[in-house]
Amino acid sequence: REVPREVPAAPVTFVDRSGILAWLSEQIADPGQPPRIVVVAGLPGVGKRAAVRRWAHQSRDRFPGGDLHVDCAEFGGLGGRSTVDVSGMVGSCLRALGADDEHLPAALAERVRLFRTRTSRAPVLVVADNVTEPGQATSLMPNSPGSVVLVTTNTDLGELRLDGAGFYDLGRLDETSASELLGRGFGG
Repeated sequence: REVPREVPAAPVTFVDRSGILAWLSEQIADPGQPPRIVVVAGLPGVGKRAAVRRWAHQSRDRFPGGDLHVDCAEFGGLGGRSTVDVSGMVGSCLRALGADDEHLPAALAERVRLFRTRTSRAPVLVVADNVTEPGQATSLMPNSPGSVVLVTTNTDLGELRLDGAGFYDLGRLDETSASELLGRGFGG
């Protein structure tokens, strides 16, 4: 089967963010480490998804099992609602990994077990955007060493520290980078 490569490309207007890109690389420097969660938090519109997508594309060779993308907003987490279809999120990842609909378990716990089995052979990157609750991230944890669930959020997910998650609070662009971004956006 084809290795899934689902993470969208970063915008062509991407600028700077060398700090977060280096930090993300440091978080998974050891390909033999247990699977982990890495959280990029910040205000809406600050560039979390752009930075994560840039890093994911630069780091694809670290994840021979593929890269998966889930946007919680597409599964009911839009507009501040906390009810997200986590089972649907895991099902989406299973389909990307080659599971047929008729073989998908109905219960979330069974889907999570199948997901772990399907991600046990090679490191996998799961990018989960707009995460609002810790359980959304932990349900997407691959099983192969070197795997990562890379979360973007503007919600406090501090509880994930108990699972060993790393956190990066992304701030606004500095004035020089912001001017460069505006110039690129307007053809300057």
